[in-house]
Amino acid sequence: MRPDPAPPTKLPAALAPGGVCEFLGAQVQALHRQGRYELALTVAERALALVESTPWPDPRYRARCLNDLAALHASCGHHEKAEPLYRQALALRRQALSPQDPELAQSLNNLALLCAIRGRYGEAQGLYQEALAIQVVALGPTHPELATTLNNLAVLLKTQDRLAEAGLLYRRALAMREQACGPQSLEVANSLHTLAALLRAEGDPVGAESLGRRSLAIREQQLGSQHPDVAMSLYLLAQLSLDQGRQAEALELHSRALALREQALAPGHPEISQSLHGLARLHQAQGRLAQAEFLYARVLTMRERALGSQHPLVASTLEALALLRRQTFRPAQALLLEQRAQGIRAMSHQATAARDPALPALEIPPCNTRPWPPSLPASPCRP
Repeated sequence: MRPDPAPPTKLPAALAPGGVCEFLGAQVQALHRQGRYELALTVAERALALVESTPWPDPRYRARCLNDLAALHASCGHHEKAEPLYRQALALRRQALSPQDPELAQSLNNLALLCAIRGRYGEAQGLYQEALAIQVVALGPTHPELATTLNNLAVLLKTQDRLAEAGLLYRRALAMREQACGPQSLEVANSLHTLAALLRAEGDPVGAESLGRRSLAIREQQLGSQHPDVAMSLYLLAQLSLDQGRQAEALELHSRALALREQALAPGHPEISQSLHGLARLHQAQGRLAQAEFLYARVLTMRERALGSQHPLVASTLEALALLRRQTFRPAQALLLEQRAQGIRAMSHQATAARDPALPALEIPPCNTRPWPPSLPASPCRP
């Protein structure tokens, strides 16, 4: 499938303020769908500047622009920039909207997602639960937005090794999406991917690979072969190939995923470090310990810079590097790394390492899917 053409960048003449925001919001959606995150950031920043330049900025418009800009920063791996924007959007929506408004739930879900990525699991779970309570009342028990929150909560539970609870939520979200969105939708592809990752954690690589290949086929059909989400599928399939002893296939898939990510994402993006970690694990399995150690050390530097020195993924990388140094008869160095990893996990209340240290496959809604208000009314009531 060919990628969508680039949206126009010139504003149509005589658009009302609300129309300008809707026009730019559509551009942001189109660019995000193509994986062109940096250009989408420029358009999202322009939309926010236009809203804030009006004499009396409507808080709903401003919250939507802040949400879009935050989501794009999150997609680019700029988590430290995304979080304050998400918090501003949430504060505006708490002030301007009904306590049962779906857009309030969207802000709660987005902030929860970022807290989970940054390793703050307790805060994330509380925000997800609040979002779910709103969505069940406001949207009904089968709405696709509810499925997104359920899926993200399941990812969080899986990260905490609560696999049975996560599986129930994954399967519920998948069934809802198949019914509401269709079996070939991107929403279903996302659910298949996360469920495949769960099956892998449960020790079922064959079942996981079947779901992972279904997800990859949908993503390639809907997004084209060069999209970062396709790289996510390739990475998972590479890990599954290695699990089953197919090392040559794993190397090919890891290399494809890394090439896509380096082409589409900014240097230092957490998904690039994920691919490098997978390649290091493959080199270690093949006995190429020097190459593996070089990559683990590179991943450690990237993750410390992108996620902070106390993130659980930093602990996972330290543990992998410690194991390698024990393999190469450096127990003193290994012990220092293990002690540092234990300190990080104690602080994050995560007792054990994930079987495959990797970024959670959380879903970051790039833009608001609900129609924009037709104008900028004086009152902050919901349109």
